[in-house]
Amino acid sequence: MKNKDDVKNDLILLKKYLTRLYGSDKAKELILKNKDNLFGYHGLSYAAGKRSIEFFCLYFLQDTFVPKPDNDARPLAPIHYDIWQELEKIFLKDEYDKLCCALPRGMAKTTILDYGVSCWLQCYKKSILTVIGAKKESDAMNFSSRIRKAFEENKYIIRAFGKLIDSKHYIVNSMEIEFNNG
Repeated sequence: MKNKDDVKNDLILLKKYLTRLYGSDKAKELILKNKDNLFGYHGLSYAAGKRSIEFFCLYFLQDTFVPKPDNDARPLAPIHYDIWQELEKIFLKDEYDKLCCALPRGMAKTTILDYGVSCWLQCYKKSILTVIGAKKESDAMNFSSRIRKAFEENKYIIRAFGKLIDSKHYIVNSMEIEFNNG
């Protein structure tokens, strides 16, 4: 169970991104209208995440991207927000098709581009096939494993999207994950 401060922080984050997406008045209206389903199955946070990859990562993948006493996330730098904005230009605004990120080691390129975007693409059924490449096969398998773990254990994703991995009826192994949302 989340403590009151965590719920408050989630609400502040949701309001911030709704305000950015729709303006202050509409954000307040949406929060009041959806007060019974802000973070639940296909709730308001689900809708906000569909329109903002940045919000999706900061809310649904908060244990990776938001420093807390119980995780090892590091503070984000302006470059991380810049990357999310570029990704939104590709996937949400269709302004261009390709992105090349050349940044120093340790800048969370893989975390944002492989992990964050892959989770977003699968949650919202934006990609029929997502291929993860890496220097070594074991690295790609680790990325795939991390994505699988997010869908099997991440309470934020499960609460808003439901269980998207069903290993009894779909292919789920170290090389391939077939999601049950198509």
